[in-house]
Amino acid sequence: MKLSRGLVEPKGVIASNLVKDLDSLPFPRWDDHPIEEYSYFPLLKKKPFLTMISSRGCPYDCHYCPYMVVQTSLWRKRSPKNVVDELEYLANNYGIKSITFRDAMFTVDMERTREICQEIIRRNLDLEWDCETRTDRLDERLIDLMHQAGLRGIEIGVEGYDLALLKGMNRKPPTHEVQERIINYCEDHGVKVGAFYVLGIPGSDTNSIRQTIEYAKYLNTSLAQFTIATPYPGTKMYDQVKDDILNEDWEKYTAYTALLRSSQYTPEELLRYKESAFRQYYLRWRWISKRMMGVLN
Repeated sequence: MKLSRGLVEPKGVIASNLVKDLDSLPFPRWDDHPIEEYSYFPLLKKKPFLTMISSRGCPYDCHYCPYMVVQTSLWRKRSPKNVVDELEYLANNYGIKSITFRDAMFTVDMERTREICQEIIRRNLDLEWDCETRTDRLDERLIDLMHQAGLRGIEIGVEGYDLALLKGMNRKPPTHEVQERIINYCEDHGVKVGAFYVLGIPGSDTNSIRQTIEYAKYLNTSLAQFTIATPYPGTKMYDQVKDDILNEDWEKYTAYTALLRSSQYTPEELLRYKESAFRQYYLRWRWISKRMMGVLN
């Protein structure tokens, strides 16, 4: 495949050691990318839009998480100055108006997050941005500061209602009270929440799946994503469930295909639950009316 400016697509395997000093890495060049085509609507409205990574790794190491195929549990961070330097570079060189941070866990270090926000405000950067994190690594004061610095969307892995089931996958789930309090605060203070849910986690049954769907409707976030637990090669979950894997056609490892044997439901039934979850969630007056108010406002 030919790339722009006569470049040729690289092939083969690249060996790379773990980079600990992330500030030593150069900022990516976007000159050869059609950035005018990129968007993160509806969480972020402004364009041009690009992505950034301010840290690598995740200390939580959930066994089913696809991030952990290419990440490690060693969390490494860029300095607040270096992060905001790149934001300013993107704004000045590419006219960027919105950014999503693709960190697995943006607010591991809440004080560092505060410093990033304070530096964005100090430099008066007119950007809106989104990040992915956990509800127990946020508080109301931090959310207020993040919003002042341009935060307009946040993605949170709620995953499921049954906390004991999640703990079986090395998940350290926040309590329901913390999830509800932080999600409601974000939604009430100008930060749209996209919540992730995983159906078919090993050990689940039809009751726990229905509980998760009902809990998603109860939280009523701006967006909800329902996926199916997928045993990605390289995750610890893969090793745990490899005897129950029904298919190793890697093209089907999309998070929307049922790939695990269960005594509680068939793969076809799990797919129907996933499809039903989307219908139940988005075809509700409580969600539709909320989105209508968001458009009007």
